[in-house]
Amino acid sequence: MNSSAPSGRLRPARLFDLGRIGVVAAAGFYSSPVFKFERPNFNRYPRDTIANYRSEYQKAILDPDVAVMVAVAQRKENEIDSVYDALCVIYDEALGFVYPGVEDHTSTEEKASAKVIVGVVSLSLKADRGRRQGQSLPEGSNALVPTEDPQDLKRDKCSKAINSLNELLTGPETEWLNERLEIVTMVVHPAYWREAHGSELSKWCIEQSKTNNIGLGVSAVRMGRNLFCHHLGFKEAKVVNLSKDEKKDLSLWICVLDQPSTAEKQTVMASTSKGVACSQRSLVRWLPRVLRANMAEAMLR
Repeated sequence: MNSSAPSGRLRPARLFDLGRIGVVAAAGFYSSPVFKFERPNFNRYPRDTIANYRSEYQKAILDPDVAVMVAVAQRKENEIDSVYDALCVIYDEALGFVYPGVEDHTSTEEKASAKVIVGVVSLSLKADRGRRQGQSLPEGSNALVPTEDPQDLKRDKCSKAINSLNELLTGPETEWLNERLEIVTMVVHPAYWREAHGSELSKWCIEQSKTNNIGLGVSAVRMGRNLFCHHLGFKEAKVVNLSKDEKKDLSLWICVLDQPSTAEKQTVMASTSKGVACSQRSLVRWLPRVLRANMAEAMLR
């Protein structure tokens, strides 16, 4: 699996990034109806929310079966204006969080340009059976990092809602995502929406799917479904309703993008070549006699 980025705006995530990643995740996922479904106490315990995201991404970064990429861009001084009130209160504090013993490997260029992380994607590689060449783990003393975030008390979460969500999704996700690479999470800070960061992160995942000729899947809310299905070529495979209340927009769309097999590619290429040849022969009938003879001779070469 190639974890290199397609442009200067993407790079692999590092453990030192977790403070910023936690804030980006909380700010971006707030707009998802699933956020409030899973975390009804987010306003009361904002530190728990950010710490839980830090913990989840820490595990993902250290997991050899997951690739985590971040999008970086010039920081906007007013980015805090785009986040919810409870997050605003602890915004700077959360940005300054660093796990003890983790070194800063941010490039000199990135520091000099005042660029910050504005989006993140985690891609599950479990379907990539034997084709992965190795996960690019972040630099630093990873072994010294605690397995649990000390602030991840999960008081913002509702265990009943999470259990219900898992119960509803287990069957459909097993059916549609087990044999594909899976975009587990993708989020962009709301201050940087509509700047193509989500598209770039998604296209990186698609490139991994194409390179390894393995299908790709994602469980997305409505806004994500629009991106994947309307702009990136995914197809809707399943809609999972998380609530019986039709007034609540609590649905997840399982979207998939499959890569054609080698045999299918050969069939398409043969069909295309045959179609081109037929078109050329049809064109010959309408050409003057001399040109017709010359073109017929060229087609036989």
